[in-house]
Amino acid sequence: MTSQQNHPLNSSGISYGTHQQDIWAPQSINHTFSAEDDMLRTGIPSQNLSSAPPNREASPIGRPMYLSSGPLAGRTVRMEIQEIQQAELGRRYGKIDRRPIDPPPVVLLRIFEVRNAGTNRQQERELEYDTPLTIGLICTVDLFPVPRPGESSINHTLENPTLSEGTFGFDSPSLMQSSSNDSRIMYGLHHGSDYRADPGVPSHADEVLHYINGYPITERSKQTQALAGNTFVQPILAEYGGRDSLLFVFNDLSVKLEGYFILRYRVFDIYSQEYVGDTTTRSVMSECYGGIFRMYPSKTFPGLPPSTELTKHLARYNGTRVNVRNEERHRRL
Repeated sequence: MTSQQNHPLNSSGISYGTHQQDIWAPQSINHTFSAEDDMLRTGIPSQNLSSAPPNREASPIGRPMYLSSGPLAGRTVRMEIQEIQQAELGRRYGKIDRRPIDPPPVVLLRIFEVRNAGTNRQQERELEYDTPLTIGLICTVDLFPVPRPGESSINHTLENPTLSEGTFGFDSPSLMQSSSNDSRIMYGLHHGSDYRADPGVPSHADEVLHYINGYPITERSKQTQALAGNTFVQPILAEYGGRDSLLFVFNDLSVKLEGYFILRYRVFDIYSQEYVGDTTTRSVMSECYGGIFRMYPSKTFPGLPPSTELTKHLARYNGTRVNVRNEERHRRL
């Protein structure tokens, strides 16, 4: 149960909530972030009803993994990510004048060491984070179109996966083509023959991966080719929630299409290998889906609001380049 007392400000003057002392907790304790957690950590209530379909509950992504190499070698760990700051809007990127979506998406990574994995005595505790733990960790993004918020999803059925330009603002037929393994190839995570086909990617492109406000997200609808900029980032070690935390900051991410979209985040550890039977492999360590944001054409782009407190906080850390605005920036006429 989340404490209802007032949360003190951290050294940056931002109240993100409190964090429990690291203890070995029974696996039955649910570490998934609730809407109340979102409010305590970010000050913003969850606005998008997001859920996984029933047949995805058994997905191996996010399960405890025994790692045979890398900074966490010899440990069984479970990783969990959450989008703690979502993009709200952006201006479609054309041939020139690329502008990143705003505010910059930020993803929090939590790593739990697991004991007695797979038994009724399974327990876990959250690790203390330091710089060596960041080595090899990478978060990637995929782009998915969604209906306008409040619009009925009845007209968007899986029988017609080729989305219309009028619905989502697509302007390039070539962007409608995607493959289930393009992101793995793009990010260079297929080193050698030890990379196993991602078990989280459905064998059929029309299998439902996720729901946003009742709208089904499928692999076929993925539009990752429409992203520009840094589509994969390494974590930074920054203060958040009153403690050192691992944060992925997507400060340079643009979209070539107009419409409404969400991002899927996936975390890999390129130096760690999971031990499965007599072989080692690399897998998706964790994934989550972000909130809805809108991409505008240049002529109707409303401008940018002042930077969020979290963005200003992250700007203080070396290696994190984010645009900070103290006042609203209107569209140039």
